[in-house]
Amino acid sequence: MFVGQSLVRDAQPFLDQSSDLTGESAYLAVAEATTSAVYVAASPGHHALRHSGWLGHGFQCSSTAVGAALAGDVDPDGVIVREATLEPGITAVSAPVRSRSGIVAAISVVGPSFRLTGAGLRQARRATSANALSLSSTLGYSA
Repeated sequence: MFVGQSLVRDAQPFLDQSSDLTGESAYLAVAEATTSAVYVAASPGHHALRHSGWLGHGFQCSSTAVGAALAGDVDPDGVIVREATLEPGITAVSAPVRSRSGIVAAISVVGPSFRLTGAGLRQARRATSANALSLSSTLGYSA
């Protein structure tokens, strides 16, 4: 990753903040190969019904929010939203994490689609964007 730094260690406070702000599970994903990624850190959601169990889980990036974020293909607010791409009824909000060398990871907020709508989705977009930018800054990235 980075000399003298641990991406997972540096990301954890931002994942925790994303989870605290949204109530949903937050993850850090890194590219595993050109077409796949893996979740390497997580902060569980605070609802009884929540997305969980994907830490260490690899998945194909095509059509996912993580895949789009890792490719830098995001909306003007710096995030991308995908619904029901890996699991029915699940929405993911993702944003790229950058270092001086480019995109190194993605932060995602993941939860049930019925909660990630309207005000809940707007809050998830804001939290994901802000925490990805803050982690990027911690890694030495400046816009």
